[in-house]
Amino acid sequence: MPICDKILFAEHRFCLNIGGIANISCKLPNGNIIGYDICGANLVLNRLANDLNLKYDENGSIAASGILHEPLLNGMNAPHYFARPYPKSLSAGWVRKSMGGILAKHKELPTADKLCTTVEHIAMQVAREINHIAQQEHIDLSPDTTMLVTGGGALNTYLIDRIAALAPVRVVVPDSQTIEFKEALAMAFIGVLRIRQQTNCLSAVTGADSDVIGGAIYQALPR
Repeated sequence: MPICDKILFAEHRFCLNIGGIANISCKLPNGNIIGYDICGANLVLNRLANDLNLKYDENGSIAASGILHEPLLNGMNAPHYFARPYPKSLSAGWVRKSMGGILAKHKELPTADKLCTTVEHIAMQVAREINHIAQQEHIDLSPDTTMLVTGGGALNTYLIDRIAALAPVRVVVPDSQTIEFKEALAMAFIGVLRIRQQTNCLSAVTGADSDVIGGAIYQALPR
């Protein structure tokens, strides 16, 4: 995704993708780009919505009706992962186990309150990472600094409102086609880069020693 963000969405300093896991990329002043996972997102939100026999919390309306629960919020923000330096990545298994265990300690809370608190957790972590990147990479943030938001979470208007309220950047939510197909676009784009024998996997994102050209090309057999 970061190589796609760097070339195809160059006008935005930050790109945030909110899928099962929220991940971010940032273009650096030296022309490089970094990217990594921030926290669980729809994996947690949709699981809570399932408790209400819903596939997801449409527009975040249930979360918006809930009450923030500080002890739960503190617990969700506590895992060591959030203090680790980038590059770093999360797995769905870790998110389900870690966040599931924390939520299980607050079984008595209404689901709306859990959703509200989870949204706040996500927004806080996103804002925290933007500030952290700006400090580490010596980036001056201004009202004109933009962050493009895509992925299913971009359709959660309550979540977007909370991110916009906490993050020191201007949040940009694009058209629905870009939201829904950006990941597919990224996969096609890195395939094109592979065919052209151009870098499609960045060491600044993976933590490897160098950039690489990844992927295999399979030619169709003649009839």
